[in-house]
Amino acid sequence: MLQFDRLFKSESKKLQLCSLVNRRLPLCIVWICLLLAAPSAFAQSERLQKEARQLAKEARESISLGEFYAAAEKFSRASKLVPKNIDYQIGLANARYFLQDFTGAMTICMPLMTSKRPLLEAFQVFGNCQDATGKSYEALATYRLGLQHFPKSGALYMEMGIVEFGRNRDAAALAYWETGIRLQPDFAPNYYFAAPVLLKMGDYAWAANYAEVMINLSQSGERVTEMSLLLMQAHEAARQFDYQKAFLWQFFRPSDGATSATMEPSRYHQLLNEAYSSEFTDTTSRISIGKLAEIRRFVCHWMPAKAPKNAALSLYQWQQRVVDAGFWNAYNYWLLADARPEKAMNWLENNKSEFEEFETWLMRNSIHKHLKRAVVRPE
Repeated sequence: MLQFDRLFKSESKKLQLCSLVNRRLPLCIVWICLLLAAPSAFAQSERLQKEARQLAKEARESISLGEFYAAAEKFSRASKLVPKNIDYQIGLANARYFLQDFTGAMTICMPLMTSKRPLLEAFQVFGNCQDATGKSYEALATYRLGLQHFPKSGALYMEMGIVEFGRNRDAAALAYWETGIRLQPDFAPNYYFAAPVLLKMGDYAWAANYAEVMINLSQSGERVTEMSLLLMQAHEAARQFDYQKAFLWQFFRPSDGATSATMEPSRYHQLLNEAYSSEFTDTTSRISIGKLAEIRRFVCHWMPAKAPKNAALSLYQWQQRVVDAGFWNAYNYWLLADARPEKAMNWLENNKSEFEEFETWLMRNSIHKHLKRAVVRPE
């Protein structure tokens, strides 16, 4: 769903006064009339604005429910009430896109793309319409045109990745999504699209990293459920194949200057190997949230005093912050609840107060400040 939050101001016309001395009396009469009429005009304008806002709110709810005809009708009415509000216009274009009225959607977008202040979402919807009609090259050209105005837009790189993914060009799609992550690290959809591609490629460590960042950025919704499942799947797949190759490389090593008060750095690989091995038998590849939390905590013991050149450092610093706050277990059950719902529910029932404290803490803290340095695979 596109976001529509812009406000625009209109210029008022100035009164042209001529022969002021000779026309003083008529002007006074006109001025008095204007004063009397102003409250009524203002009240009418405010009423229309309020009605349009309500219609737009209902339209967005209709889109979230898949009721696109209703959404289009409400956005259309809102646009007629307040013609200069481009949020309602792009909302109508988006609804028409979902109704597969691509010509209608593109007609609305064109002036929004060519105005003095182009609208980012207009390039998205216009390009999406082109892609939906089989014009993928034209769609890519539209998104690139948008990047000339919005060079750091994660949304446009997301759209370009989706086009390439639809053409079965996974590597090209991944390149676009990861470029979007580098340029706009707090834009969650690029992590969401990149993670399953990396899982498919066998890069379990970075699939897990992207899934965790995405969950932290979005925190709720169907996509978060998908990422929770993927995060657990990445660890299980790594164990089933070659988890040492998948995960060990990305953690801090003694050569990075890592130190620990409770463990010797030289024993890191041995301890992680023991942690994995003790959890599994020959008949299962499923790992519990509790054991995975223990394994994932190793990185916190090996956090170096000086930041190494590690591409996932920002994520590790966020994890360290969670540990320092005393919520590591609650955090992992929150991340992986959808992957092990029954086990998570049992833990929550037995640790209700701890989890409530964590939720309160999470509302006041977030991963965003740690993403000044993007969590993204090295180029």
